[in-house]
Amino acid sequence: MPASSRNNLPHSCQSQPQPDGPFELDRGYTPLQVLETKILLQRRGLPLEVIDTILDIAEYWVLVSTIAQYTSERVAQSTYGNTDLEHLLYLRTQPLPGEFKSEPATGDGAIEGATTGCLIGDYRARGQHPVRKVVFQTVSRDQGWSSNEGRGTYRGSWSWFEVHVERPKSISPADFEQLVDAEVLTKTKTSDYHDSRWKRVSASAGGEVNTNRSLSSDSEKKNTWNLQRNVHAGQNWKTHWVVWKYHGPDSGPVNENTGAGMGAELVRCLKSGDRINLVARAKYPGWKNCVRSAEVHVYYAV
Repeated sequence: MPASSRNNLPHSCQSQPQPDGPFELDRGYTPLQVLETKILLQRRGLPLEVIDTILDIAEYWVLVSTIAQYTSERVAQSTYGNTDLEHLLYLRTQPLPGEFKSEPATGDGAIEGATTGCLIGDYRARGQHPVRKVVFQTVSRDQGWSSNEGRGTYRGSWSWFEVHVERPKSISPADFEQLVDAEVLTKTKTSDYHDSRWKRVSASAGGEVNTNRSLSSDSEKKNTWNLQRNVHAGQNWKTHWVVWKYHGPDSGPVNENTGAGMGAELVRCLKSGDRINLVARAKYPGWKNCVRSAEVHVYYAV
């Protein structure tokens, strides 16, 4: 999978929570830059606890970006008799950097060559909640027509994006890819959705692992975050930016003015080794989620 170094990520798009204003993605830093800064401050006599607080206030964090690239737009579409088309796994991040500790595996669940306490990337992440912020960007629209009320707004839209987190039961060396200061270009397939080595992380139990992986299961409501609705019967492509921080508001009703959801508890439950799935959704016959591109930018502390 190709990856290229990227220290600076200038953007001028649309902001969250208002999707129609200018938005500039925070630069982010490499682990080496952050550690060098910490050493410099230590030499000036500051204790490590104070240094970490300063870095968090300044949002001086490491950035890992994942950008989905396809040759053409992809569509989640609701049709009679085929609910599988309602879910489109559009983007999946690689396992988050840091020290991964697998759960004990025995019997048939054990994976040959699997390791515990593995370091993904070159540096350990810091703190109980190492991920500090996640920024999502989507470029999409719905089918462009509707007979329902709310056209031109986010009300009554049945075309949207949702996010969930998966945690590995175990990781083998073959799963490792360098993510430090990397922009990972990824494509996903329908077959990527179900992998017995991964467990869904639950939102309703503070990061409790949920082994249910069925997209159509009612229990998915417990481990899925609503990210962004499309404009109802929108005629044009729309760029949305959504920013979730670890100390922000937990999940609640979608903002009717912006179509954006909240997900601080998703950020807090993320651990090293976890991966984030971005899923395009559509519900009820006639509804579509047409997606041109998407990005996920993860900021974490070292």
